[in-house]
Amino acid sequence: KKKKKSIFMANAIQLVALVFVIALSLYILQASVRMLDEEVINSGFDGPNWIHPGETIEVQEIFSAKYARLESHNIKASGGELVNGWLWVDFRDRVDILVQHHSGDFILFQQISYGLSQESLAVLNAHVRASDDPLLAAKREVSRELGMVSMDWHRLGSFRTDANRGGGMVTCFLALDAKEMSESERIMAPKDLESKIQVRLTPYQLKKAVLGNKFLEIKWVATAALSLLLIGE
Repeated sequence: KKKKKSIFMANAIQLVALVFVIALSLYILQASVRMLDEEVINSGFDGPNWIHPGETIEVQEIFSAKYARLESHNIKASGGELVNGWLWVDFRDRVDILVQHHSGDFILFQQISYGLSQESLAVLNAHVRASDDPLLAAKREVSRELGMVSMDWHRLGSFRTDANRGGGMVTCFLALDAKEMSESERIMAPKDLESKIQVRLTPYQLKKAVLGNKFLEIKWVATAALSLLLIGE
């Protein structure tokens, strides 16, 4: 009897501890949400919902903010298995642009990003509004960020950033023969959150940087590598 009582007490303590951990986690989540920018929370995510024909059974939204939305999907996987609670994350779609100056050098950035532990080379990139055409968004970013214009654009492709969990789409571009705009034509870009400096690389130096793991985000790697393939480097 004493042994049964002690087992019962141990199980009860574990149950109480589990309930406490769950309650604490919920409190922390709620507190974190309250700490987010009110404008970000209230604006909501304006992108389309992802439905995979023949696989998506039910979608439940968990959280939505300006730049992201978290959903729980019930799906029938392509292998036939039914899966409940498949987490899906939507991010704002974006454009990545590698710009080649008319002198022949490529314009890049050496920058510090929150999700990286060290500085990385980066191509020009920007979020795309829900109603935007990716090419128009890319041209606008080159104009605003670099004060340049290109008449020779190459679309390298549109890609899902995570094939199973979402992450939004990225459309990659190569802009060749870019030239400086006049001051009267230029629209100044808002101040960046990230610290970065502009750098210029020759095609050979760019190839070395790609192969040398100097780009630490895979989308930047893809944009640079596809561009080098296109121009025959």
